[in-house]
Amino acid sequence: MLVWIRLMGGAGGHRQSLAIANYCGDQPLLAVVAGPIVLPSLKLTSPMKTLEESELTPPTQAQKRTAFTLIELLVVIAIIAILAAMLLPALSKAKERALRTQDIGNMKQVFIGLSMYAGDFNDRQPTFGTGISGNWVWDLPWNAGPYFLSGTTQYKIMFCPGTRFSDEENRDQWNYALNNFRVVGYALTLPSTPALISSNRNEKLSVVKPIQIGFGTFVTPSLTERAIMADATISDFGQIQTAMRDSPTYRWRGIQGGFRKQHLSPHLGSNGRPTGGHLLMMDGHVEWRRFRNFVCRTDGGGSPGYWW
Repeated sequence: MLVWIRLMGGAGGHRQSLAIANYCGDQPLLAVVAGPIVLPSLKLTSPMKTLEESELTPPTQAQKRTAFTLIELLVVIAIIAILAAMLLPALSKAKERALRTQDIGNMKQVFIGLSMYAGDFNDRQPTFGTGISGNWVWDLPWNAGPYFLSGTTQYKIMFCPGTRFSDEENRDQWNYALNNFRVVGYALTLPSTPALISSNRNEKLSVVKPIQIGFGTFVTPSLTERAIMADATISDFGQIQTAMRDSPTYRWRGIQGGFRKQHLSPHLGSNGRPTGGHLLMMDGHVEWRRFRNFVCRTDGGGSPGYWW
């Protein structure tokens, strides 16, 4: 017996007819004709929502717009400030250590230049000729310059990185007084520098002359105790009293000379005073000396104070 089934209902009826056809296609013909027809459960949904459903359905979590509250933003800012306060001192110390390492390397290369010069001039240090004289302790006779040019670094080894001058500014100081003298970034102990106290001058590289420390009393430091060069720790004009070293009136930066940019001492601490400086000794080693042990090595004479 052939049974025709007609379902009304538009698209929904069409889906039910397809379900019956699929069901019949999977069963024997007698089972389809004689047996009861069991339709699968179909849930009909409309792709469109009514106005009431759209208004009453709450938004999902993904549909919600998220943003920082003021309190959350303040907490984040506070955490960043705390981390910065913890990291900045460590970064500052790391930078200072890097500068000191470069400083030591510069001094060792300068010692090679001094040794080369001494080898050509009977162990003597560079000396200003007649009528040619630098006045500040970091003035170097012009003709001695080539002995301190090293590979690709050239003049850079003659300047302490702690003075914070650019390479261009250091180059201009190196060529400061053409055919007269050069300005370098370290305090020298040349025998003919007028402002340098005589007990700090060194005529030869490997011989230390006796130093008078009292009436008829002399001492002769060893090569390991005698400085041949030092970081240019500099104080303002007239500020040359060692006993006043810790005075808040003593200035260690903003020293104006003939150069276009003001000078400052290297290795300054947070209080504006030097923490110390490196010394190149006559035996070639470099050592660090704390500021509390510094002594002023100049006597004025138109020059600022130089300390080591």
